[in-house]
Amino acid sequence: MKKKLFILFITVFSLTNLINAQNDFQINSQVWYGAEKYDEIFAFVTSNDNGFIAVGSKGYHNAVSQPDIWIVKTDNIGELVWEKSIGHADSSELAYDIIPTNDNNYIIVGEQYKYNNGSHEGWEALVVKIDEDGNQIWLKKYGDGTYKADVFKNIKQTNDGGYIISGTTKNFGAEFLDAWLFKIDEDGNEEWKVIYGEENYELFQHVFQTSDNGYIASGYTSSDFGNGDFDFYVVKTDETGNKIWENNYGTEVKDRAYNLLPLQNSNFLISGSYLNAETNKFDIKIIEIEESNGDIVWEQTYQDTTDCNEPVTAIETPDNCILLTYTSNYVKVPPYPSTDLRMLKINQQHEIIADSTIGGDGSEHINYIRYLDNNRYLLAGRTTSEGAGFSDAWWIEIEDINAPQKIIKNTTKKINIYPNPSNGTFTIINNELQITNIEITDITGKLVLSKTTKVNNNSQYSINKKGIYFITIKTEIQIFTEKIIIQ
Repeated sequence: MKKKLFILFITVFSLTNLINAQNDFQINSQVWYGAEKYDEIFAFVTSNDNGFIAVGSKGYHNAVSQPDIWIVKTDNIGELVWEKSIGHADSSELAYDIIPTNDNNYIIVGEQYKYNNGSHEGWEALVVKIDEDGNQIWLKKYGDGTYKADVFKNIKQTNDGGYIISGTTKNFGAEFLDAWLFKIDEDGNEEWKVIYGEENYELFQHVFQTSDNGYIASGYTSSDFGNGDFDFYVVKTDETGNKIWENNYGTEVKDRAYNLLPLQNSNFLISGSYLNAETNKFDIKIIEIEESNGDIVWEQTYQDTTDCNEPVTAIETPDNCILLTYTSNYVKVPPYPSTDLRMLKINQQHEIIADSTIGGDGSEHINYIRYLDNNRYLLAGRTTSEGAGFSDAWWIEIEDINAPQKIIKNTTKKINIYPNPSNGTFTIINNELQITNIEITDITGKLVLSKTTKVNNNSQYSINKKGIYFITIKTEIQIFTEKIIIQ
């Protein structure tokens, strides 16, 4: 059963409670769908036809409550095109991340719960490769077969064509649970694995390859080398996972990092939440650090009233700000139990310049955000306010209505990119406008190329790595955005 709805901002008040006198973000549309029980989207990527491929968890097999990996194909605003599941009757499978591959397929990471006569035995980390139609190419599990507690949370493609994966492990760690980096080749064969942590609990939520072909990963730790119950935990390694430095950042209570964002200035932004000792509620914390040594450039906290430690997502905006999205009951103050989507936009002086909260009678939970164009963003997660079941997948497109309205799609074709798709070399053809700056980012938002001097007409560029890239072309009066596929 599928239930969906598209709404404009002027009709949204009858369906969702836009709780903010200052409406900084406009809802352009939203969609929800799922079955009669529990469905959620954790991550999505752009597909070759400008739609999206998303992954998460779907429904239950039986009374033991066992979800499957859920693969969803949508159009460009989240409307369902097709859906497929991967799972078994004696286990539960969940997918947390997905990325495109060089051969126009997709790689998914997650975990498998194993059951024995209804009893939960443990987790094993898994990787699944699918084609563009959602068909399974291969599925591999990475553990010792004992199903203790191995989970993959995040994956990135590496410069050598393989993949780096972050998560947590109990099988291969020295203590209770340890943060884990796992390197595989393009066929899923293990190349190396390294654990990080001490006597208690460590988890890596995100990992990125750095400019020196090493890696930087972030998450949180509860071991004694931190400052409190939990602390932000960040490790920088060389290309084979050997530790270069590690740092923890936190207060005397609970601090957990959920998102790692590479910035255009080559630093990294860590975002998460911390328990405010005065209010006993979770507030939002962000820290900018240097890649070379982990030193703090700046840090800031922002008041919230959330009862539980919830994931925070972050993205850098076209006007050089940071947009944070997360689950909150900042407006629905306790004892009201449900939560909303809250969005904070932070300027370069670390001040809140936009703040909106969106939610219905139930709870909304956002896991992933991606910039589209024209100051529009697509977010995905789950909602209990609308839909067919207890919790349905929720897609919502929002627009930053107060951002500078200079980002436009190149519909006039005054600037063309040829060929597109390309084998790696392409030309930006410009016959009318003076280009002043070109920036190319990969699908994760990592800056690949930046040229700030005045660009000649019909300039040629090269990208060595296959994938989907976004080109921001600045002129003296406008900014154009274009997508290019390197095959």
